[in-house]
Amino acid sequence: MADSAEKVGQKGEQIFRALLDKTAQPYIYIDQKRESVSNAFWKKSGDKYAKRPDFLLSVNGFGTIAVDVKHQKLHDKLGSRPHFFISESEVNEAKAFSRLYGLPWWWAFKNNESSNNHWYWISIKNIEFDMVYDTERTAKLFIDDMTLISEPDFISANIYTSLFGKN
Repeated sequence: MADSAEKVGQKGEQIFRALLDKTAQPYIYIDQKRESVSNAFWKKSGDKYAKRPDFLLSVNGFGTIAVDVKHQKLHDKLGSRPHFFISESEVNEAKAFSRLYGLPWWWAFKNNESSNNHWYWISIKNIEFDMVYDTERTAKLFIDDMTLISEPDFISANIYTSLFGKN
């Protein structure tokens, strides 16, 4: 029986957290329980207004960024560019958090069918919606448009250089 999406996501968070610990990255892990945030995060309908990131990560030379971990299948059928998916509603909820707290938002995607420690990063600023998938506007995030950071480069200076292009 396949793992639930929530369990797969939690496994990705555990892998990411272990990598941060192994490379001595300063971070804060954010509890995802509803009662861990104020009512300002919720609309009157009970739907989310703002999404919480999984981590606040201190990036040496830059400051703090919000990071949401995605542990998804990499779609790489023959003849198509390898990509992940993300929904417009999720991006809008992340934008609300980013505006509320003034923090840059990044997603870190890992292929859940691979044992390697390759993470594909993309900034919220670089996501465009160009398709409808399962009745919701969805973006294809092509891995060649994302920043690949593997385990050896997971030290803060290399994260900074990889994400922001500076030494």
